[in-house]
Amino acid sequence: MTQELFDKVQKAIATRTRLVKNCSEPHLLSGLFFCKECGRRMSHHNRKKSPPYYACGKYQSCGKAYCSSHFILVGEICEIVLRKIQVTAQLLQDDEKQAVSEITAKKCADEERRFSTATKELTKQKKRQSELDQRIKRVYEDNFSGKISDSLFATFSQDYENERAALQTSIKELEETIRVLEANRTDVSKFVALLKEYTDLTELNRPALMALIDRVDISEPRNASGKKGHSQTIDIYFNYAGKL
Repeated sequence: MTQELFDKVQKAIATRTRLVKNCSEPHLLSGLFFCKECGRRMSHHNRKKSPPYYACGKYQSCGKAYCSSHFILVGEICEIVLRKIQVTAQLLQDDEKQAVSEITAKKCADEERRFSTATKELTKQKKRQSELDQRIKRVYEDNFSGKISDSLFATFSQDYENERAALQTSIKELEETIRVLEANRTDVSKFVALLKEYTDLTELNRPALMALIDRVDISEPRNASGKKGHSQTIDIYFNYAGKL
């Protein structure tokens, strides 16, 4: 994007009234926000003496051993998502050909990265699943032959079965992710058609969010050196377009 076009877009956006409809209501944003650090959904919190916010769901349920307590205010994330939609829509209005070219380039790079990561992780988890099957078989044989006691057998088999059940769930999710990525590869035309319906969007609403947004990944605040700090990364993934 040229600096001239960027400045033009920013000026156009600044003239709009940017409101968020019922932004404190969790159902408006439900299921869209994820922790970038662990992948778990961000959970909504609405306390009487503080503004509503989203915090890492894994930290909330499992503690600091699994993730950190980072959060983001609902009003802040709503404003970021709304502005991103408006800026992207304005780019299409000002220079559709250039905008489509840029979106396609970003989408191709992003989806190939996500496809590669998901495929590698699927292979890794299927290999582990096969190893567990062998271990479960071996522990049954060792118990049958008397090499291990019944109590030790019960412990081993339960641990293996629990891990295998978790793997089965994760493998299904990865397979679905890969299926969706393959189905949506470089299909920017659908995104452009959708976004054109929301070129005058001035407040967030559930239908617009569900139509346009796939997910929003929210990172732990970090500084330039990668240590915990005050700079928080927000990655917005659009349906049919990926991260823009």
